Amino acid sequence: MPVSSEAVLQKWRRKGDGIALFADECLRPSKPNEDGTPRSQINSAYKAWCEEHGFKRANSQVLADRIHLLLGVPLPKRKTSGYHKGKWAYDVEIDAALS
Repeated sequence: MPVSSEAVLQKWRRKGDGIALFADECLRPSKPNEDGTPRSQINSAYKAWCEEHGFKRANSQVLADRIHLLLGVPLPKRKTSGYHKGKWAYDVEIDAALS
């Protein structure tokens, strides 16, 4: 398959991938000095985004797995220090323009 056709196919597939679109539009990996975002806050933002954009929501485990793969960040983990100590959190930040 020609490279240009492969790029078009990937773009088409991505349009139907609500989690990938949500991650592209709303999330970015945390910087080393940032605390990340609680899992409940990411799940709420994802739910609202899906409702606004007409996508069916995936469950929280699928969301976690896909964010991990798409952004290359670890799966959510319980924070042991910082602002979110004791909470399950992603090493991602929600785009400030959206929060």
